[in-house]
Amino acid sequence: MAGGAGVTVRRWWRGLRGQAVWVQALAVVVVVAVIAGVVVGVAALAPSSSSSNSTAAAKTTPGKAARPSSASDTAPGVTNGSIRVVFPSINSAASGQAIGLAGGTDEKDPDAIKEYVDDINAHGGINGRKLVADIVPFNPLDAAGMQADCKDWSQSKDVFAVIDTGAWYSQNQLCLTQDGHVPLISGWTTVTDWATRGAPYLWWTGPDQADVVKNLVPWGIQQKLLGPDTKLGIVVGDRESDKLALNEYLLPALKKAGITPADTDFITANVGDPATAQAQAKGAVQRLQAAGVTTVLPLLPANSLFQYFAAANDQKYAPKLMLSDYESNISVAIGLAEFQFPNLVSGQLGTTVFTYGSTDDPRPGIGYSPGAMSCYETWKANHHNGHMEAQGPRARWCQSIRLFATAARKAGKNLTRRSFVEALAGLKNAPGVLVPSFTFGPTQHSGVTQFRTVKVVKNDMTAAGNICPLKPSPEQLPGAKPFTDAPDSRYYGSCWLIVHDFTPMQG
Repeated sequence: MAGGAGVTVRRWWRGLRGQAVWVQALAVVVVVAVIAGVVVGVAALAPSSSSSNSTAAAKTTPGKAARPSSASDTAPGVTNGSIRVVFPSINSAASGQAIGLAGGTDEKDPDAIKEYVDDINAHGGINGRKLVADIVPFNPLDAAGMQADCKDWSQSKDVFAVIDTGAWYSQNQLCLTQDGHVPLISGWTTVTDWATRGAPYLWWTGPDQADVVKNLVPWGIQQKLLGPDTKLGIVVGDRESDKLALNEYLLPALKKAGITPADTDFITANVGDPATAQAQAKGAVQRLQAAGVTTVLPLLPANSLFQYFAAANDQKYAPKLMLSDYESNISVAIGLAEFQFPNLVSGQLGTTVFTYGSTDDPRPGIGYSPGAMSCYETWKANHHNGHMEAQGPRARWCQSIRLFATAARKAGKNLTRRSFVEALAGLKNAPGVLVPSFTFGPTQHSGVTQFRTVKVVKNDMTAAGNICPLKPSPEQLPGAKPFTDAPDSRYYGSCWLIVHDFTPMQG
């Protein structure tokens, strides 16, 4: 067992604001999760009926994933001296204004993109070609605008690929990949069926949600959260993606292990109908209690998860939980433990593929993961006093840009869309930043293959009961002397404790 403190709530929430300013109001009092480039976007916080095209696609049973060798042997945007790539960047001002929300991280996407593109070019580019960044601001609440951008990039003769850290979501991914045959590296993920539709052009830096769900069963058995002496309850969102996760992946994995859920309940994911979600959550908790359920596995987006916790709190129902990266509920949980439901959430275990446990501290053995340290050193070389959030915009863009460059270099001088996706499919243990590494394959379009077990902890922030030790640096509180000028700098408000470190995903 390895012990270590997780991300500070204050630092973590700052990074969260930057990428999901457009989502915060949708979850209202929930700390909406955007960790390691995985955005809980509009698609995650709205029912599948929010887009007729999205609904139709989700209900379609796809065939086998197209192989990389079937990709187009063309190279729009590639010249003898350059490669033009689009970087969608959230227009936080427009999206925030639309929902009456202000504020955000001090790390800006365009600055981060330029920094790491310039670093690539300063070191010889990609096989002698300069990487040209087309940074395009967009409003993720403007569906028509995103469709127009997709059409523009798909038809352009000057765009080779699109790199996104998690905000180019849902049907917009398939618009680029399935319809437009444009390579896309993105952090937003759902179940395998989605990547199959976008193959061979859609590649994820976040976890395939089907893998997350299947991994939960053997992990739950090992942790004694599942077994002959436990009764399992499942609480599910009502979107097609949630139903796919339940019916196509979770239930078959449970059946294979000889486990039959004692109760399964649905809570609407529609953010426009909180009254229904509240009523459904109340009924779900009552049924779970009546069935004697001792372990609950949530397959819920953030807004629905909050309603479940609110109902459980009202009814004093505190079963064991199986938290995970499904809709980032393990990262939502730290905010709920800190501010809303510490008695329900603190102490609960969960699985994550991300480097939770990294903090915004460059000192060896204390803060950044190795990948984040490398990104920080690049940033610091040009911004001597520049802070970098361990899982903020700079780290996310650094990871995605370097992944693109690794695959493009591997593709060789004859860079085409086919050679590029074939190179991506052949990457093994490519360095990550927010995850340890990436391993792809011809039909494996999420490069995430490892997970770790973490515990959500609500720290009591006292010397006697401090569970989340912090070793503060002057950078965290400029001018302060640790433990003297700012007593609250001694503790995390909440943290993830690492229970078991990275191991291959199962199932």
